[in-house]
Amino acid sequence: MKLNRLLSAALALALCLLLTAPSAMASGEGSAVASCGTPSGTSKNETVYAMLNSDGSVDRIYVVNQLFGEYIDYGTYTDIKNLSTKSVPTVEGDKITFPDEYVEGGLYYQGTMTGELPLTFDIDYTLGGKPVSAESLVGAAGRLQLSITASPNEKCDSAVREGLMAQITVQLDTRCAENISAPDATVVTVGKTATINYIVLPGESGTLTVTADVWDFHMNAITITLLKGTISASGIDEKLDEFDDGFDDMLSGANDMVNSTTELKDGMSSLVDGMGSLSSGLGKLNTGGKTLVRGMSEYGDKLDSYLAGVEGLVQTSEGIQSGLSGLSENGTAIAKGISEISANLSGLSEGSAQLKALASALAGSADPNVAALAGGVLQTLDAVEGLADGLKTASAGLNSYVSGMAQAAAEYGKFHAGLQELAAGGTQLGGAYDEILSGVKDYAGGVSKSAASTKKLYNAVKTLPDDIQSLIDGQIEFRDGIADARDEINKTVNLFVPDDEPPVSFASPQKNRPASVQYILTTPAIEKKKVSAAQQAEEAAASENFFTRLADLFK
Repeated sequence: MKLNRLLSAALALALCLLLTAPSAMASGEGSAVASCGTPSGTSKNETVYAMLNSDGSVDRIYVVNQLFGEYIDYGTYTDIKNLSTKSVPTVEGDKITFPDEYVEGGLYYQGTMTGELPLTFDIDYTLGGKPVSAESLVGAAGRLQLSITASPNEKCDSAVREGLMAQITVQLDTRCAENISAPDATVVTVGKTATINYIVLPGESGTLTVTADVWDFHMNAITITLLKGTISASGIDEKLDEFDDGFDDMLSGANDMVNSTTELKDGMSSLVDGMGSLSSGLGKLNTGGKTLVRGMSEYGDKLDSYLAGVEGLVQTSEGIQSGLSGLSENGTAIAKGISEISANLSGLSEGSAQLKALASALAGSADPNVAALAGGVLQTLDAVEGLADGLKTASAGLNSYVSGMAQAAAEYGKFHAGLQELAAGGTQLGGAYDEILSGVKDYAGGVSKSAASTKKLYNAVKTLPDDIQSLIDGQIEFRDGIADARDEINKTVNLFVPDDEPPVSFASPQKNRPASVQYILTTPAIEKKKVSAAQQAEEAAASENFFTRLADLFK
């Protein structure tokens, strides 16, 4: 789009310069025409008029020549008319000689001829999307499309068509046309006339497409002007050098812009990579925080069970301690009783020897009752002796038990105290747990927010390198467009730079060397049908009668 605008600007500049060419030629600047109208090395100016049919085909061609000095010209004409004097030329083959008489401003003559124009033209009309003839468009209404295609004519002498550009001009009456569109052309509306101009550069083809909504349609003739695309302007080389220097500066600036933006992209890519790593790390940290909170919650649940268990253990331990104390006290009492019994048995054993001897003596008694009694006494004495021995053993063991139980009770007291300390520590831990859990939750929440913010920021910036690359691509396209525009504009401007060769005559390319050659081509106008006076009166009467009848309806 920018390139097209630049090219349009270049063409506009070239056309502005070109518009000065006819006046320069007319005044003699850059041509061989002297200030007094007398030739200096050249002999003529040539204007080719061509009447085209509505479809662009050639109807007829005639040439108007302006001769200076010796009135000799060349060309194969079917008819010749002297437009300046009444003298009749002498025609010898393609040589045309007029009488040697001075004519102020040069001698003009017209010659009708046939031949191939430098360009061919195809003109098409459609109305409502359907092809129509130009003649059928008179008074028509609908959506009109006019297409004019200009192409180099390979049948024409290449020297004749060399360097010729075409300007196609279409004029539409805005009183019967609106919504006029003509891409790649200029549309200028002055008063009731919209003028559309389209340029075809030398050696190229082009199509002018005009669309409009029309009613009661009519149109002036289409005009096509062919001119050699050269200018005569002083200092043009210097201006072109300045033009190139300006484009060089633009290209340098565009390159700097591309390089700077590339550096920006590299830095942004590093930033995005860092943001990605940070976002990934915070994501993992966030996951760990959530796991920590979940673990702390589970730990809290288990801590409650642990504290309940410790409390139960303390209570159980208190019962055990109490039981150990009771056992120790009971053992001491039992040991005391056994000692007393053992002492009594010891006293008993002192008299048991005599009783045993007596019982032994009586055991042999003939009296069975006495013998049985003596036997029972002996058994009892043996049992007492055994009991005494057992009591001695039991007393020793019981003393050891009582001593061990007392030691166990003392040691268990220490264990119980430790257990109580453990329970107290657990209670303190339970109190601190809530604060720890709250802190862990705050930490996890902060990490989660940081992770979310960082991820959001990362998502926002991760496309920036690609966006910047798109910008770089656009800048490169812009830079390349500048280079292409410079080349195209230079190419275009070079078409208008004067060369050493004079224009080539259409009438006789090999023999004539005119100072100027221009072509003016026209098509038939699409004119309204002429209405006779009688028909006008009849239509007026009919209209009057209609409005009279219409008015009568409201009486």
